[in-house]
Formats: sequence, C-alpha cells, structure tokens
Amino acid sequence: MFRTIAQKDSHVSTHFTEGEFKCDECPYVAKRVVYLKSHMKRHRKEYTSFCEICQEGFFSKDKLLTHNIQKHDAQPFQCETCKKIFSSKNSFYIHNKTHIPLEERVNYQCELCGRSFNNLKSFR
Repeated sequence: MFRTIAQKDSHVSTHFTEGEFKCDECPYVAKRVVYLKSHMKRHRKEYTSFCEICQEGFFSKDKLLTHNIQKHDAQPFQCETCKKIFSSKNSFYIHNKTHIPLEERVNYQCELCGRSFNNLKSFR
C-alpha cells in the first residue's frame, strides 16, 4: 500500500520508464524494467503454462498453444461466446462453464447435509 497517490504514481512509473536495462546473465537489453523482469523468468525457468501431454514448460499460453498444435497435432478449441482459444479439451470445457449463469448450472445436493456441488466429481 502507498500512503499517497504521488507515491503510487512514482512506483508505477518505475515499471514503464524507458532506458537500457541489461540482463546480468546474457546480452539481452530491455527498454523497460517490466520487459527485463519477464526476460529473467526464462533464466529462472519460471514457467506459467505446462503441456498436459509432455509436461514441457512455457512462458505464455500462446506458446503452449503453438507447441500443442505443432508437436502434438492438437486441434485448438475456440469458445463460441468470447472467441478465446484453448489447446486442451479439458480447459475448454471448464472455461465454457463460466458463461452459464449460476442459477442455470447443474447442482448436486447431498440429501444428508444439504450441501450443494456444481459437479458430480465434487459431490462424490
């Protein structure tokens, strides 16, 4: 938290100030600190997405999608509602549920305790 708006603005500007920010581990030079921080994740292997088939790590969902199409002949799944693309059927299925209003989602209710669950797996 910041005590003043000026302190917050000063902090935010550090992320977007342009200059030369050099990587300590390779010749890479970034124009902004945020770009260098993103680059450093590669050296530390801080992956954000993993292939469900071969467990290879990726730094973005776009790279994972490209990998699945090129290496595993995966057919991408596209949401008809928001046009978002998914590389796995499971991710696509989970995402599609977000477009269903809560009151329309199938619920499973325990007859003993009254708790409700939105899928059969959780209910069991």
